[in-house]
Amino acid sequence: MKNNDLGSSSPSLAELQYRSLHRNDNKGPTLIVIAAVLIATATVAVVLRLIARRTINRPLNIDDFAIIVALVIYR
Repeated sequence: MKNNDLGSSSPSLAELQYRSLHRNDNKGPTLIVIAAVLIATATVAVVLRLIARRTINRPLNIDDFAIIVALVIYR
């Protein structure tokens, strides 16, 4: 595909054919699902870690707080 300048009017025939052949190539929904699954997995892992720390009566350390901060920032 060529770069359209401000002065050019419409796409070429080759560009129109390419667009018509590839109009369903949208990967956006797939990427959203993958990101949601990874965020959910990370959240479950952090929650299970915090539950495990509490179950064995260990206090939260700086690394636990860093994990929580990283999880919040990542969202």
